[in-house]
Amino acid sequence: MYSNHNSQPEHLITVVNVSQIDRWFIHHRLQELMINSWCPTSGELLVEVNNFTD
Repeated sequence: MYSNHNSQPEHLITVVNVSQIDRWFIHHRLQELMINSWCPTSGELLVEVNNFTD
């Protein structure tokens, strides 16, 4: 796992490696929870978290 250690928490980005099938399950579960997430054709899973309660 990698964090960019930005001093501004609102700009913190964390990268976690997960398998392709796990990305699909995570993406769909986040959608059920109404948390914005995207699976672009590059194979990444992008998640928008606006606060610690998301």
